[in-house]
Amino acid sequence: MGYFSFVRGGVRQFSSVPLNGLLQLKTSQSVAIVSGPDAAKFLNGLLTLRILPSISKTKLTTISDEEGEYLDLSQSLSITDDQVRSRSWGILHDDEYSDGAAKVGIRRDGRYGMLLSSKGRVYSDLFIYPSPFGNSSSNIPSYLVEFNSGLERFRKLFTLLNFHKLRTHITITRPAGVQSWAYFNRSEEFEDYIYTLNDKFFNNEISKSPEESLALAQQFLRSGLLFQSKYYPQLVKGLLGFAIDNRSSSPMIRMIIDSSLSPKFSTMFSQKINLDASKKNSASGVFDSNSRLYELLRIKQGLVEMSDYPLGAHAPLPFEFNIDYANGINYNKGCYIGQELTSRTWTRGIIRKRIMPVHFFAAHGDDSSILGKLETINDIKLVKKKGQKDKDEKNDPVINPFGVSAKKSANSGLSTAGNVIRAIFDAGLALVNVNDVDIEATEDDQNANVFQVQSDSVPEINSKVQCRVKIPDWWPIEDEAE
Repeated sequence: MGYFSFVRGGVRQFSSVPLNGLLQLKTSQSVAIVSGPDAAKFLNGLLTLRILPSISKTKLTTISDEEGEYLDLSQSLSITDDQVRSRSWGILHDDEYSDGAAKVGIRRDGRYGMLLSSKGRVYSDLFIYPSPFGNSSSNIPSYLVEFNSGLERFRKLFTLLNFHKLRTHITITRPAGVQSWAYFNRSEEFEDYIYTLNDKFFNNEISKSPEESLALAQQFLRSGLLFQSKYYPQLVKGLLGFAIDNRSSSPMIRMIIDSSLSPKFSTMFSQKINLDASKKNSASGVFDSNSRLYELLRIKQGLVEMSDYPLGAHAPLPFEFNIDYANGINYNKGCYIGQELTSRTWTRGIIRKRIMPVHFFAAHGDDSSILGKLETINDIKLVKKKGQKDKDEKNDPVINPFGVSAKKSANSGLSTAGNVIRAIFDAGLALVNVNDVDIEATEDDQNANVFQVQSDSVPEINSKVQCRVKIPDWWPIEDEAE
């Protein structure tokens, strides 16, 4: 018997979000494989992540002190240029929030990052995995790129990848039969569990070479901490990608598998992930991609993905997308598409808007059934009284060239503080003017960060729905406040 049992139906059957479970993701259809001697170099020049243990500069005399420090740290890595081109060596992990030996390592777990346009706007956020996870027998490097863009955008991005291919020695294909999965667990014990995995197997301080990273990946598969050790032979072959999604304070485990694992995948998990035996029956279920539970979980955490944006919507900037808080960018990696404008925004240190989670509720005790209309409305705005002052309005000496000043609402007594990107049930994501939000407000302050909700296309919700903007607990708030 496996740890998980299948759950039929959607999220609406739950009175609250389940404690844990296994989720099949819609991104199964938006995965590309980039393989070949130049695969790492190609992706390093496209993505916001540093994938290669080197810095890409046209003039080495322009290397900054921070880049020089990285070059010194990279000397601790045991890998040659020939290995980068001729074997499945893994991927560079460069942690912007760590120092010393913990900053850089060679590992086989995936990373979160973005693909930007030449104008510095987000094409898609993504996960990139060295593949397969526990096997390096291939004589060429290969990477899975899992786009969180939605299928329609992915088709265009796949064409874009091939456009950038030029004369590089790579192949770009769409794999058949792969499945993307995520395991979530909202118990307090799961934080310690993830710490154990990171400390023992996914740790830059102990993983400095392709050989060490492979040995640690295989030790993890044998450990019984996530999978039953008896399935090691199948997992070495069929587990194509693995990553700990640590974008927020509620991490998930992401996995990409091939068709050889899919029939029995839910039965391969260890009982050791049942971290709280007293709550064993609170979920332990398998939820298919139609359940929308994954979307609800991440939206409540304030995690936005490009699939949340309607097709044709104006693409956001990476810092509006909270790429810095999600550790999805390396500031000193060198050249990549969109790097110039992104670096300019980061250097100036002024970010006028950020995507934040919101909680919708019926105003004045009205019928909450009206919240069901929000999912289908594409022009929902957060508005405030015109007389309210932005908290830093008087002390704001710099004009952000990417920002847009607050606009007056159709109601002349109100001004727009933000725009809703996605709504699902009573939860949503909104692009909000940072100065309109009290980032120091606590959950106990019920009147803080409350806005009216308005729509020009569906005016019946006006004055009947309000929302509260929440500051995610995983944000480094003190940095934003400075």
